[in-house]
Formats: sequence, structure tokens, C-alpha cells
Amino acid sequence: MQDCIFCRIVKGEIPCHMVYEDRYIIAFLDINPMTEGHTLVVSKEHIESFSDTSSYIATNIAESSVKIAGALKKALKPEGFNYFINEGKVAGQLVMHLHMHVVPRYGDDDVKFEAGSKVELDEEEMKAIAERISKEI
Repeated sequence: MQDCIFCRIVKGEIPCHMVYEDRYIIAFLDINPMTEGHTLVVSKEHIESFSDTSSYIATNIAESSVKIAGALKKALKPEGFNYFINEGKVAGQLVMHLHMHVVPRYGDDDVKFEAGSKVELDEEEMKAIAERISKEI
């Protein structure tokens, strides 16, 4: 897509601080990092959402994220990681192009991943939801 910032990065039209590239994936430092080394693992193909991608691309994103985490461990010595994909504006997706965040965590980084309100569901509701989902698989 012409107006997609990640597509423009993939094409080399916009510079980035690339850390990894292969046939299907490009990975670069986030320009608004949560921590030092916060890396975006991006599909080279313009796909908006994780749930719409092929298992092949999903596997490439996961494998590349593991590779990058290994390099981050050696280079920056984080104490842990958060890996996440935001899908849809309501979930916080800012760039509508499939990407995974690999966020190195440090003891003093002050990054918070806290759940807001939770939904109260009884056993019957949980059972009904699980049945609805499993029927669609």
C-alpha cells in the first residue's frame, strides 16, 4: 500500500534502524521505543492483521522474533521480554500492517503491562463461549 509507512520502509523509501531482514520479514528499532532495543518484526507483505495471515507468515514472524530476542540477549542483556501484536485500532494498533513488538525488559524500565477492568463470567458463560469458539475451528 502506498500510504503505509511500513510498506515504504520495506521498499527503502523511508529509512529505519534495521536489525534483521530475510525474504519475508524486516525487523527494525521502534521509533518510539518502550525500552532500549524495542524492535518491530514486520511482514514484508502488506497484511493488516495477524488473524488474516497465513500460518507460514505467522511462523516466520515468530521465528524471526526468537532470533531477534537471542541477539538482544547478547547485545543488551535484558532480564526478560514482552512479545505482542496489537490487532485493530481498538486494541492499540497504530500502523495497519502486521507487526510483532519484541520489547526487552529491564529491572528499572518502568514499563507497565497492566490489565484494566476484567469481565466477570460464570462457569456456564465460560462454557458457552468456549463452545462457540471451538465450533469455528
